[in-house]
Order: sequence, then structure tokens, then C-alpha cells
Amino acid sequence: MSDYVIKEYEIGFEKQHRNIDSQIIKDWAWPFEGFTDIYESSDFDPESVLSCFKGNKMIGYIASIFMAEGPAINKIEGMGVYMDIPRVLAEYEEVADLLMENFLDVIKTKGVKLIRTRANTMRKNSIPLVKKWGFVPHPDFKLGYKIYYTYDLSKGKINLPTDDLQVFDLDRDLDDCAKGPSKHFKTPIKNVKKWITETNARMDLVSHYVIRKNNELVGYCNAYPNPLVKDIVATYYIEAKNNHYMKQLIVKTINDCIDKKYRLFLIDLIGYLLPFKKLVESLNFENACTWEILEKKLQ
Repeated sequence: MSDYVIKEYEIGFEKQHRNIDSQIIKDWAWPFEGFTDIYESSDFDPESVLSCFKGNKMIGYIASIFMAEGPAINKIEGMGVYMDIPRVLAEYEEVADLLMENFLDVIKTKGVKLIRTRANTMRKNSIPLVKKWGFVPHPDFKLGYKIYYTYDLSKGKINLPTDDLQVFDLDRDLDDCAKGPSKHFKTPIKNVKKWITETNARMDLVSHYVIRKNNELVGYCNAYPNPLVKDIVATYYIEAKNNHYMKQLIVKTINDCIDKKYRLFLIDLIGYLLPFKKLVESLNFENACTWEILEKKLQ
């Protein structure tokens, strides 16, 4: 590994980080960039964002956020870090270990008690990598706590009735539709209402439906494209009282995607949605990615 040099963050490195992201995420079921907003944060620590170079070429990086909580994880008592697993160009995968080694050496000097990360089967070797470095599964978020299921839209439409669906109406539905996301994601109701309102105004909105019975909301979903790969669509929120209503929401969204010439549809099953696994599989979805949260105690 003598050809490789590890450097702390310098101004301008974030552009090269995004370039690496663009190369490694293109085959993911749901492409997403690494941390994009940490560089302007008031508690940003350049020593905890490391990049690996071969000559003048950046070939990988590892980033982290000092925080009391992270995506889908409960509060950490005391000083904690949320780490994004090394992102490395395919032909240089061996430097992931070098980045982990240097990152852990740095973090140990910061008084950090715990590191947490999210790994998944979509990111090649990410789970074996962090386990090799002493990370263990979080007891509440073991492998399978979150699953991406995808439907290849070239399979064609699903010919099942969706007669209970209504198009979302902002005046009629906003208050009721905001309750579910606020509860499940522990987000203030006013923030959820703002998001739903903005979602409803999106030019690329694929579907936005409710199901009501006796004036009670029993189903709700919205779906729109991935921000990086525009031919992939996902439900950004979906809920239903039972399989009958959930099936209608999924089927209608699939058929809308096909009408609008998209390539792939994804549904993210997490927490309250995991009981719908068998239903999703019965509709000919494929398990594209399984997630796990892991942690490493330092003190």
C-alpha cells in the first residue's frame, strides 16, 4: 500500500468525493451520495474526513459526522460519531481497509465513545468490511431491519383493481396524511405538512394517492424519481391499514410508472412496513438490498 497517501479534508475535496460517488453508485438499486452537507456544518472536523490518493488521483474517501443521533438510530449517550462506510473506486477496493485503519486511529484521539454506521448488501462487501474492524450489529437494527424491494417495470402492468384510490387533495387530505410520517419518523407535524405540500407541487411527481373509508384515512402514498438516477422511482412514503389497501397503492403506482416510461420501481420496507413483505414478494418484486446498523465501542 506504499503507493497510497491518506490526506485530511482540504477545500475542494468535496467535488472529488462527489465524482467518486457518481462512479460507485450507478449500479445501486437506489443510488445516493455520501454526506453532502457536512462541510459547512459548525461542528465539521476536517481530520475525521479522510481521502486516499494514488499519485494525484483521489481513489476513495471516508466521512463521518460528530453527532448525538444519526439516520434511523437512537441517541448516543455522550460523544458519538456516525460513519459513512468507505467509498472507493472499484479497481482500488483494497484501500477501504487503509481508510478504516486511519479513520479509527483519528477517532480514538477525539474522545469518542461509540461509532455507528449503516451497511447494506447493495454496497459490495460493506458488512464484512466493518465487521472485520470490530463493528457488531446493533441489537435493535440487525440485518433485515430495512429492505429495498424493486420491480422491473419491463415486466409490464399489474392487472388488479384499484377502485378504492383517490388522487390526493391538499385541502381534504393534508392534516390526516401528515400524522403517519410524523409518528413513524418522529418528525414535527408542521415539517411533515411542509414536505407533503412541496411533494404535491413537484413537476416529477409520479403518484400521490389516498384511500378513505367512512371519511377515515386507511391508505396513503406518494412516489417520485431518485434525485440522481431519474429512471428509478420510489415511494417516499406509503402506509395502509391492511394488505388489500396496500396492494392497490402499490399496483397503481407501478402502473403509473410504466405509463410515464420509468425503468425501475422501489419500495423501502422498514419498521411498520415489514409486515407487508409477503405481499410485496407476491407482486413479483425482488429483494434488492438488505440493511443493518452496526456499532463499535471505543471506551
